[in-house]
Amino acid sequence: MPQRSDHDRDRMPGSLTRREFVVTAAAGVALTSSVAVPLAARAMPAPTGAAPPDPQTMIRLLNGSLDATQRSAAVFPFDDPRRTVVAADWRISEARIDRLFDAGQQRLIRRLFLALHGPGYEAGALDQVERDNPEAGLNGCAVALFEPKAGDRLEFVLSGRHVTCRGGGAPDSMGGPVFYGDGAPPGRGVYARQWRCGAELFEAIGSDAAARARSASAPSGVGRVRLGASGVEAVHRALEVMVEPLAGGAPTVALRRRAARHDGHLHLRFFRDMDVGNSGRTDSWHVEGPGLDWYFRGRPHLHTWLRLA
Repeated sequence: MPQRSDHDRDRMPGSLTRREFVVTAAAGVALTSSVAVPLAARAMPAPTGAAPPDPQTMIRLLNGSLDATQRSAAVFPFDDPRRTVVAADWRISEARIDRLFDAGQQRLIRRLFLALHGPGYEAGALDQVERDNPEAGLNGCAVALFEPKAGDRLEFVLSGRHVTCRGGGAPDSMGGPVFYGDGAPPGRGVYARQWRCGAELFEAIGSDAAARARSASAPSGVGRVRLGASGVEAVHRALEVMVEPLAGGAPTVALRRRAARHDGHLHLRFFRDMDVGNSGRTDSWHVEGPGLDWYFRGRPHLHTWLRLA
């Protein structure tokens, strides 16, 4: 199974079990830590005063720089099941950045990570990953490249504690699930805006719908309601805020297409065991619909999973 620590086992709730939301995870995929042989530095393109390359260009540069040892640890077929896995704390492959890649490749991966975040979020996202992965920061994370059978649009995934980001793949698709979180206290850190938006959704959908979502009977101890027009509008506004930290373009296009197509099929659950101070409110919930899964947890710190298929 994918590597993850004992202290942070939340997964995306793909079923009614809140702690076991694994998006099309495959049982038995071994993802163990790497003990890499030091590699000689390979020359990488030096930064210039021009605008940085787009993510797909950087992904191709990284792929072209790999030697046979690196490719065996970091490159997989596009249909490899780990491409669609997401968790709060895990490593997607044996390709840990500081153990497998030389200094030039590490710099390229860092530039690519920044390019995969929306305007205004780049530095804060990097700071969050450095802080929440104390052993080696971003360099303690792992990466993978997924090659399609046809075409050259490689998909890149980087994962660690409180991060699963991706880029490349189809131009109008997220390509797979993403995760971002922050060990900072609620309402603070780079994702403070997302935390406030998520925490306020209980009121935003209207008291009637919120009460039904929270009190409806379900085996998992959560409520589930089909959203009306005002609830759908509130979810749309929240989703727009939630995708802000992701690089613009594909996530926003994918989100809007699904929202326009499936408005009448969105359902919302609030988790009763995450009540905020016995107030009748909760900031832990799950929105689902055809091609959309989105889980948000505001306490004890921010976790959010998003999948647009």
